[in-house]
This record gives sequence, C-alpha cells and structure tokens, in this order.
Amino acid sequence: AEEQKEAPKLDDVEIFDFSKAKKKKKKTTKDSSEKKKKAKKVKGSTEEKTETTSEEIKTSSPAKEKLTTENGDHYAYQEMLDRITNLLNTNNPQLAVHKKTVMKTPQVIKITGKRSAWINFQEICSMMHRQPEHVLQFVATELNTDAVMGADQQLILKGKFIPKHIESVLRHYIQEYVTCQMCRNTNTTLNKDPTTRTYYMHCAACMSTRSVHVIKAGFHAVARGERRKARQLFTAVIISQKEFF
Repeated sequence: AEEQKEAPKLDDVEIFDFSKAKKKKKKTTKDSSEKKKKAKKVKGSTEEKTETTSEEIKTSSPAKEKLTTENGDHYAYQEMLDRITNLLNTNNPQLAVHKKTVMKTPQVIKITGKRSAWINFQEICSMMHRQPEHVLQFVATELNTDAVMGADQQLILKGKFIPKHIESVLRHYIQEYVTCQMCRNTNTTLNKDPTTRTYYMHCAACMSTRSVHVIKAGFHAVARGERRKARQLFTAVIISQKEFF
C-alpha cells in the first residue's frame, strides 16, 4: 500500500501576524540619483521658457505690432481703428452718433383742494412710445396715490402735486422702462409676453432685448363710503356669529 503523507504539524508551519505592517524595501542609490538628474533637467527647461516669454512680452506691443492679410498687405493698429470707425459710420450711423432726446416738462394744475391734473400726459406717453395704462400704474405706485384717466386724456391724481414731483417720477420711468442699458438709446419698444406675463424691452438701434421689472400694486386710498360699507359688513358678521352660538 502507498504510504500516506503525514500532515504538517502546527509547530512546523510558520505563523504570520497580519496586524503588523509590511516592511518596505529600501530603494537603491542608483534610482534616486537618476531621478534627481531628471528633476534638474526639467527645472532648467522651465526657467529657459519663462525667460523667453518675458523677453517676447517686453519686445512686442499692440500699438507697434502689424498684422498681415492673405494678400500680404500690412495693417497698423491705428489704421484698423480708423477702418472700424468708418464702417460703423457708414453702416450703423445710429450707434456712432449719440442723439440727445428732449422730453417735455409735465404740466400739472390743481383742480380742487385734494386733486391734481396732469394735462399733457397722453402727449408724453406718445413721445415715449408707451401705453398710458403702464405709465399710469407706475406713477400711481411711485406717488402712493390713486390715479384715473379723465377727460381730454388727462391724468387725475388724488393729492397735491407740483411739476417737480411728476418730473422726478417720469425721469425714473424713462431710465427703467425706456432707455436701453446697452447703447443708452431711447428708440425702444415695450411688449408683453402672453405666456409668461412679463414685459420685454427691445432696442431698435443695437437689437438687444431684456426683461423689465414688474410694477407691483400701489396704494389704494379708502373713501368715506367704503369705510362705512366695511363697518356695516363687520357688524353684520358679528351679529350672525352671536345668533349662531
């Protein structure tokens, strides 16, 4: 019969301790010396590159530099600027020349002791190319009062106001809803998007479009008759609650 191999005893098997960290082998001196030589070479090349780039920046300047086209013609910096201005004046004269728009001063008179009338309201709205309802809403919110369109397209305001107050409000409206922020031109249109219900201002000079701020609901003064109705309704609600309980 074949002899069965004896199983190794525990004393003969080497016991490994996995909790201890494995000892790292020491690197040879040859590898370390080669790496140091490579690092020195890389540093030398980077220093040479930085020196060359700094010299190129000092020598080259945008004013003196000339550009060449495919035909071999040379264009200096000043010649290119003159060429751009000439093309701008010929193709888009509105952007090259800034025209100053003059707005009429608002004419405000007192109707009674508690009301004022803005006479040339419709004329100023047509000069700005804006709807009177939008301007009315802005004026009412800024002055914190009630405003109604009266006869002869006049704006009737509740309260005592002078032309200086209306002029400051009108200047704020022109800055926010008439003047283009890109080219500072007043040749703009204001349209409302039906889906988002927001107003967008489009400039006819630079063809830019931006959204404007929404005018929030302003102050609504309560009249004497409205106060009386509110009191009567409040007392009727209290009486009905007492009867119910």
